[in-house]
Amino acid sequence: GARDVFQTNPAFAEFVSKLLWIAWEPESQRSFLQGEHGKEALGLLGALFESPSVIARVCAGLLLSCLLASDLLEGKEMQAAVGVHSLVEDLISCCPVWLSSPKASDPSGKTDGKADAEFAAFIQSLGQ
Repeated sequence: GARDVFQTNPAFAEFVSKLLWIAWEPESQRSFLQGEHGKEALGLLGALFESPSVIARVCAGLLLSCLLASDLLEGKEMQAAVGVHSLVEDLISCCPVWLSSPKASDPSGKTDGKADAEFAAFIQSLGQ
């Protein structure tokens, strides 16, 4: 299924997650979960959420967060909230540079800027 495809091809997971993000208007969200396809739709988001691609995982977290904010998950809110919270904790633990001030990490107030540049590139890629 989708989980296997996304595990073996993270770039495809990124592509799918970005396509969903581009189309993620309230009407699209309702249509995505409507009817008999709701279970498969949530399975697709779950597969993106478990992808080895950080970009796909973050997009899946954003998509789930929008569904939470729109009250569209009908009984699955707690599971989604726990998943998004876990993702945020994983991202924070992997990127401690974002948590520290420049003065705390280097008395001169300078940083290498690599983490900031990667984060900026990621944010910019969401709009593409």
